[in-house]
Amino acid sequence: MTLRKWAGMSIISVLLCVNVFAGNETDIEALWPTRDLFSPQQIAKVFYNMSFRPYEREDLSFTMLIPKDWKSVPIKLSEKQMKQEENSSLLPLCEIRAPDWNISSAKIEVHSAKVSPGVVLKHWVDLYVKGNHLHPIARRQATFSGRKVEDLLYRGQVGKKSFLARSTFSCHGSHIFIVTCSSLGQRFMKYAKVFSAGAISFRPRKAGLKTCFGGGSDSRGKTATQFNATSLVNNTMELFAQAIHSNDFAKFYDNCASSLRKRATAKDIARAFSSFVDNRVDLLFTKGLKPVFEAKPIISTNNPLRLKGKYYGTSMTVKFDLTYEYEDSKWRLSDISIRTGPPEAPPEVKILPPGKKDVIRLVNSTMMILAQCINKNDFEALYNTIATVWKRQTTKDKLGDIFSSFIEKNIDLSTLEGKKPVFEKEPRIEQGKLIVKGYYTSEKMKTYFKLSYWMEGKNWRLMGIDVHTR
Repeated sequence: MTLRKWAGMSIISVLLCVNVFAGNETDIEALWPTRDLFSPQQIAKVFYNMSFRPYEREDLSFTMLIPKDWKSVPIKLSEKQMKQEENSSLLPLCEIRAPDWNISSAKIEVHSAKVSPGVVLKHWVDLYVKGNHLHPIARRQATFSGRKVEDLLYRGQVGKKSFLARSTFSCHGSHIFIVTCSSLGQRFMKYAKVFSAGAISFRPRKAGLKTCFGGGSDSRGKTATQFNATSLVNNTMELFAQAIHSNDFAKFYDNCASSLRKRATAKDIARAFSSFVDNRVDLLFTKGLKPVFEAKPIISTNNPLRLKGKYYGTSMTVKFDLTYEYEDSKWRLSDISIRTGPPEAPPEVKILPPGKKDVIRLVNSTMMILAQCINKNDFEALYNTIATVWKRQTTKDKLGDIFSSFIEKNIDLSTLEGKKPVFEKEPRIEQGKLIVKGYYTSEKMKTYFKLSYWMEGKNWRLMGIDVHTR
């Protein structure tokens, strides 16, 4: 048994049985590694601890580490289709694709299957392998993040293309979850560690503390005559963020309603949110932010108060679903569900593009900084202008790699200084980002650009850049 600290999570890998069907054992281990994957610093820079709630169902909710530059593909099923899929086959829950998916076909998918009580995971996987005519390269039983799994490595053929895939199965109540990571065979090694990060970090979420610990809300206290919803949620989130940061839930627990304290201990709550602690999710940024509520809070006599909404930060979006009971002349927390995701633009904030002169000034500034960086072969100045969320995904050296061809060909963009850009389209706002597309004309060449910016505070920060010359 090997106990390691990985990505801030204690991962116990118990290789009870490893059957190698083909290939060298060292090569097999390299394809589905469990050791020395990523440091905590790399995890913070490269991954989101993504929360998923497929079809708005808590029983299918889960969290998983996903690289920040991978894209989610929407799963579109009607309620009728969803029920048919769930009752007859595997229900698709999510699909995440690599940036080079068109070339590598690299992706991570999660499916669920409804099973009868008492099903034996190994026997179910045996039938899955037989029914899908799979020929595993290797198979093992292990324990990842506290859950027992069956792990398969196998090849597949689609037309003339040969694929390599890894499927990790685990049983949770009435569902078996399957995390499948796949790519073209020759590209699989490139993503082996990323695939392992997803497979090992996968955790089904509990449906709020009521579902975690049983029981329901019982509000028999006094009726509140007035309250400040924003202040109430901010206070809760501050206590919760401090508990996650310190891994000490005692103070948070003391402020919960007695009905919750009867159902759960502070350790129970800490276990329910262990993935936040393990992955060092920093929610302290919510202090000072104003939550955006899904609906206007309503107080009913002797009924719980439920507040749902989001915090929109520059590094992530935090979705909350909080229930309170009025007890001892105070609203106290009786249930909590917190999920995180990539940054989003606040819906109630109408972001308008700046005036044309300001856009020209912004574009000229970006292009001149880029020109200086290319001429010096040092991209620190450009890195300092990008948005916080992008800084966590890249480095100045990676920015240099993007423009390495400019350096090799001695392309000098400083010749554009003093010239006005021509916009192909009017600058516009898309999904909260300012998009600017156009070109510069000079004696020797035409320089095309597509730039995107993200609003941080009152300043536009670079979020994406594409420049080429003709």
